[in-house]
Amino acid sequence: MKTADLYQGTADAMGVALYLYPDGSVTNSRKAGVEPTVMIKPHDHWKPADDHGLGEQIPKP
Repeated sequence: MKTADLYQGTADAMGVALYLYPDGSVTNSRKAGVEPTVMIKPHDHWKPADDHGLGEQIPKP
C-alpha cells in the first residue's frame, strides 16, 4: 500500500505504531469501534526520542 510506505518513516521516527483508517485518518492510537485498514509498526532500528538526532557519538579520549 503506497500510503503505508509514506508513513513508515513517521512510525520509525516516533517509535510507535500508526493506524490508517478507511476514512483516510492516521492516528497513533486505536479508534473505538472502527477497524484500521493498516497498522504500521516501526522498524527495530529506530532511535529513541531522547537521541535528538545525535546518533552514535564517538567518545572523546
